[in-house]
Parts: sequence; C-alpha cells; structure tokens
Amino acid sequence: MKKLGKNALANLTLDASCRIDLGSMVTAIDSSNYSVEIEWGFNHDNPIQDDDVFRAQKSVVTDAIEADENTTTKSTFSFDYNNIQSEKLILQKRINGNDIVSVMAVDTQSNGTTSSITTQEERSKITGIYIPYGIQQIYSYCFSQTNIESINIPNSVTVIRQGVFCNCKTLKSVTVPDSVTTIGGYAFAYCNSLTRVLLPDTLNNNNIGDQMFRECSNLTSVTLPSNLTRMPQMFFHSCKALTKINIPDSVTFIGNNAFGQCVSLTEIVLPNRLENIDNNAFRGCSSLKDITIPNSVTSIGDNAFAGCTNLTNIYIDNVEGSLDTSNFGAPNAEIEWLRKN
Repeated sequence: MKKLGKNALANLTLDASCRIDLGSMVTAIDSSNYSVEIEWGFNHDNPIQDDDVFRAQKSVVTDAIEADENTTTKSTFSFDYNNIQSEKLILQKRINGNDIVSVMAVDTQSNGTTSSITTQEERSKITGIYIPYGIQQIYSYCFSQTNIESINIPNSVTVIRQGVFCNCKTLKSVTVPDSVTTIGGYAFAYCNSLTRVLLPDTLNNNNIGDQMFRECSNLTSVTLPSNLTRMPQMFFHSCKALTKINIPDSVTFIGNNAFGQCVSLTEIVLPNRLENIDNNAFRGCSSLKDITIPNSVTSIGDNAFAGCTNLTNIYIDNVEGSLDTSNFGAPNAEIEWLRKN
C-alpha cells in the first residue's frame, strides 16, 4: 500500500490512545483522515529525528503530504498554515521525496501565491517546526513571525532565502549547517530573543544578504565565516547587547551602518586586509572608546563614527594626510597618526 485514500478511516471509532503506524511503504495520506485524536507514525527517508521522537510529538501532518502515487515530481514543497492543528508543523515529503528540493509557504486563501502568506495570528500558533532531510531550499519569509524557540536545519539545505526567520520573537539560537551556501537578507532580523548564531565557512561571500541580524537586541555571540570578505550594510544594526565581535581577517569592506546603533559595542579589532569603511558604519556606537584603523584602509565614508559619543581616540596606522578625516563625524575624538611623514 502506498496511499491511504479519502475517508479510509471514516467508519473507525478512535480515541486519543490510538496510534496508527503507516510503515515505510505509505508515502501519502488524504487530508480527510487527519484527526487530533490519532498519532501518526512514519518511517521516512533519512530522518533527522528518529521515529520515536517523531511519533512522540503527536502532531497532525498538514495537507502538504497529500499526493497521488502517480503525482509528477514537484520542485516546490508547499504547505498551508491554515490547516495546522495541535500547534505543530511537520514538513513531510511527498511521493518521490528525494526529488523535493524546496520548502515554500503557500496561503490557499490567496490562490497559492506568496504575496500574502496567511495571518500573524495563524503564524503565532506555530511553536515547533520539523524540516525533513532532503529539503534543499527554504523560501522567503517561510517561518517568519512564528513562535519557535529553536530550529534544526538539516544538512541537506543549501539555500535560506530572504526573511525566513524574520520576526521570530522567541527564537533563541541557530546553528546553520555546513551545507548552506546562501542566506538572504533579513534572515534573522527582529529576532529579539536570539542570543547565539553560528554561521559556517561554506557561505558564499556573494550570497550573504543585508540586514541579516537587524534589531536582534539580545544577540551576544556570533561566529562569522572565516573567509568572509564583505560585511553587508546594516548587518548588525541595533544589536544593542553586542559588546564585541571578531571580524575575520579576510574582510575588506564594512558596509553602510553595518554596526549602526550597536550601543554596547566596547571593542572591535579591524582586520589588516580592510580597505573600505562605508558611510555610517559605526554610527551610534556610543560605548566605543577607541579604534585603530589599519594601514590597508584607503577610504572611510562620511559620518562613519557619528554618534560615537565616548570615542576619544582614533589611531590611524598610516601616513598622515593619506586619509580624509574631516567627515568622520566624531568631533570629540583625538586622531593620532601612528606613522609620520
């Protein structure tokens, strides 16, 4: 048997103690068989949780699993938030599950488009998400505004698109697996409870989005890719709990407002390969007291240190006059050239 058809269990009387194990052959069930009183068991391909853990969740599988055994392979794996029951969301594979490459949130109320993905009220009901091994892409804003505290991203995922976890107010920590090469902008923006993030070295420098951690107000620990060359604009904007950060030696560019309004940032070491500091890069870093600019830097944008009210010393390891300091935006800071003419 490969599919449990429509109303297959219609004449059964089941209570909360019942458990139905579909085994390894069944790959699809019709949504008419869903019930909060039934615990479903699956032996799915390459699970990241063993069957006992999966079954213990006692979660109802969403309509995303519904498929006919002759269904052609689909490149997008979709689910409907409006059919979520028991406040758990399980992403399960369709037939030919190994060919499924993407996860995408689809609101059936908006004719299957992603322009309006359900309501914040419906999203707020989601407290747990399970992503099966085999998924390669997670689409834009897929899990935004949900109330998850943690997420296990399987190492089959290579692309996390824009805003996937944006506004997940209860998300506390994230480890991005080594399989991921692309993370879009706003991916973790406005996650107020997020304290720790580990980003892998596999991330492609050209595929790291802007404003990734914007307004993550409790973020204290971030591990950046060791081969990172660009710090995108507003990357850590308003990360008010961030006191220090290790910028990889490979970084050559710090973008506009990359550390803007990081009011607790007390120390930062700029890498020796750094060439450009963009406008407003450290604007509003009011706890920063001194900073050393390496001799590799060739340009510093306007107001790079504006609003750094406690910045008293700017050490420039370069030939005096080689950098224009008139627009630093830090009138109270004393500039000391470490190399004289």
